[in-house]
Amino acid sequence: MKVCVFSNPNGRRVKRYLGKLIAELSHLEGLEHLVTADESDLANLVSQRRWTSEDLVVINGGDGTAQQVLTAFLNQDIDLLPRFALLPGGTTNMTANCYNHSRSYRKALVSLRRNITKNDPQALAARCLVEVNSANGTIYGAFFGAGLIVQGIQFCHDYVYKTGMRSEIGAGIALVRAAWGIALKQAPFSKPSVIRIDEYPELPMLIFMVSSLDKLFLGMRPFWGRENGALHVTGIMQGAVQFLRRLPRIIKGGDRAATLSSAQGYESRNTDRVNLDFDGPYTVDGELFESHGMPVSLSSSRVIGVLGL
Repeated sequence: MKVCVFSNPNGRRVKRYLGKLIAELSHLEGLEHLVTADESDLANLVSQRRWTSEDLVVINGGDGTAQQVLTAFLNQDIDLLPRFALLPGGTTNMTANCYNHSRSYRKALVSLRRNITKNDPQALAARCLVEVNSANGTIYGAFFGAGLIVQGIQFCHDYVYKTGMRSEIGAGIALVRAAWGIALKQAPFSKPSVIRIDEYPELPMLIFMVSSLDKLFLGMRPFWGRENGALHVTGIMQGAVQFLRRLPRIIKGGDRAATLSSAQGYESRNTDRVNLDFDGPYTVDGELFESHGMPVSLSSSRVIGVLGL
């Protein structure tokens, strides 16, 4: 078994724990540790190596790093993908926190070492990603968002993160600010994105999200669709009835939110594919992109094996 660690040196926790990671895994014969934050460099590093289903790729970074590494692998012509494990080393670690049993970097690192030693195939979980096809190419991530989700990310970068609060709490503050802006119809939070979803007419969407994760940051589960499908789709339209009052129900999702209807401005369903047509920005795992008015196709990816830490 080959163990290869991809570390993003700019990750918030990576900087703090890089020495600890090297010390914990230094006993492994043939361990390869690749430190890079360059997306094109990642693709080259992946393509230059031969991979087997017995190999383990450890992603040491946040959501953006996980998206870039997984995209580099899934965009290669690899019949048998290696196994993956995610260390929560970034500012936001929504994907790692959903896949892992612990949100602690230290505990995840100890679990990683223990699992490598045992090499137990039963510890693997089958996961899929959101395959995003657009004018920007093909990207594989766990979360796609448009509308005020993009505004919230920009608010985090422009205001919240500058205070030093670079964590999921910062993202939670941005969520509260965006919700307050929607309720008071304040710019830019009151401006919807006009999106055509599948064959339906264009809709003014304040919030639109698609995810393969069961929970998002701060444990939120804003999904209540009951259809079969690997992707959870939730949209909140402009003028949604009593949005601020119903926000706790939306965040919790499930049966509590099941009474919300499209007639009230709320929509949630499960599917394996959704086609979008809109002009504006969107995010995949916190990274921002522009649609340039071109169609965006979202579908469930091939299954990957993930080691829960």
